[in-house]
Amino acid sequence: MRNPALKAIHLTYQEQRKLVFPAVIALAILSTITLFHGFSTAISNGVRFINLLIGVIGFLYIIINFIFVYPGIEKRNFARWAFVTVSGFLASAMFFLDVFLLPGFPLLFAIIVLINISILTSRWQIYLFAFLAYSGLLFTTITTFSFEFLIQDISFPLIAVVTAETMNGFKHNLALQLHRREIINKVARSLSSSLEEHQVLAMIGTAIQSAMDADTYYVGTLKNNRIHLELLFDDGQFFPSQEYSLDDTLSGWVITHHQSLLINDIRKDKESARFRRSVVGQPKDSLSWMGTPLESGSRMIGMVAVAAYKANAFSSADLEVLENIAKQASMALDNASQHTQVEYQTRLDSLTEAYNHGYFLKSLSQAFEDAHLFNHTISLIMLDIDHFKDYNDKYGHLVGDQVLRELAETVQHTIKNTDIFGRWGGEEFTIALPRATGAQAVHVAERIRQALHDLVLTDRNNKPISQGIAVFPFEATEPFGLIDLADQRLFTAKERGRNEIEPRADFWSAYNLPLFDEHQIEVDPPHPQDPS
Repeated sequence: MRNPALKAIHLTYQEQRKLVFPAVIALAILSTITLFHGFSTAISNGVRFINLLIGVIGFLYIIINFIFVYPGIEKRNFARWAFVTVSGFLASAMFFLDVFLLPGFPLLFAIIVLINISILTSRWQIYLFAFLAYSGLLFTTITTFSFEFLIQDISFPLIAVVTAETMNGFKHNLALQLHRREIINKVARSLSSSLEEHQVLAMIGTAIQSAMDADTYYVGTLKNNRIHLELLFDDGQFFPSQEYSLDDTLSGWVITHHQSLLINDIRKDKESARFRRSVVGQPKDSLSWMGTPLESGSRMIGMVAVAAYKANAFSSADLEVLENIAKQASMALDNASQHTQVEYQTRLDSLTEAYNHGYFLKSLSQAFEDAHLFNHTISLIMLDIDHFKDYNDKYGHLVGDQVLRELAETVQHTIKNTDIFGRWGGEEFTIALPRATGAQAVHVAERIRQALHDLVLTDRNNKPISQGIAVFPFEATEPFGLIDLADQRLFTAKERGRNEIEPRADFWSAYNLPLFDEHQIEVDPPHPQDPS
């Protein structure tokens, strides 16, 4: 995919003025020499007048250009064409007056102006100037034939072509370097203020698209010795995340060796032949590829790579730009990761790592919105450690804290990762089970009770927990109503003799709800609580 941003690169007026300044000085020197020649007494009055006139015109040309032409030439295309046309006729006139001027003056004047125009205008405007100037030279050769004019007839077109193409390439490369530096600075400013991983990934993609001509780019993070492609763009289309093994891949080499890699033509590169080819995105083979690691300090985050369907699409300068982008992105991703971790920790109870009271309520409210939207149930379990005060009195608060931690860890390994687990306060915990019926909630409560029974919290004569259950929308229509009802039933379970579940499974048949289907629950096996 050809990057359209690269076609619109222009040097600013200040940048162009710096480049043309040597040519302007040369033109001023040439005009000064012509003026001095005009004061010579060894030539006729007519020749003296012509030289003085040409010297003055030369200085006027410089002054007018600096005051009127150069400031507007960047923005006004008409100004460029007018500047080129006037300069072409002026150079043509110099060739026409060649016999009255110093030897070689017209050719030097035309070459200096050609260089000036080459910096300030486009390729075809340069050729227009060369054509107009050459017309005067050709006319002079026809009317006054000499070997000297014949040499100029041959040399000037060659000089014009070489100058036009060389300056066009030079300007493009210079502008491209300035553009890349601007992109890197912009990326650095943007990434330094971003604390979200998805924003960082989007900025990496934008920077790559702006800075280089790539058909494909992707950003991969390292997870369990596999590359997980967080961002994948190929041939004008974004693709879903995917992952693949590091073994015998170009990405794996970059990560393993902590080094950048540039391959100009995969078909001819002997080293790349030993790597396993993994096609991601469109089912087409890339011919050019380069990648660089994403690392912060000693921590390897992943890698970023770009590719193209044509050979020799990238240079060492492109690789340097990619490395700069990767360096800035690595710091931003590391900051985003730390920010996410800190933000996640603020959601958790510091002792048990269950959701704290505030974040549990926030998550439950979101679950209620989803339940209303998609018309499904939410079951809530309120559980409490029986005789917890006795643990503290008999074994001390350190053991009491350990009991709370082990209970929380056991519950988190018993419920699903879509369930919501929080510490309500003290020894009370709450579990929200989206899409679960009352009978299913009883089964989860039984599973928790059995898991805690197998865990030696204290002597086996004490029974560990009581649990109360309530279900939305059949028994409550808002979060606090559901919590209050589950809390009342928890109290009832304690009054019944502790280590009880209230209500029992047969209670839910009154609501004509489907009984627990063990296969339905086991489709999503128990997981620790998802930190996301």
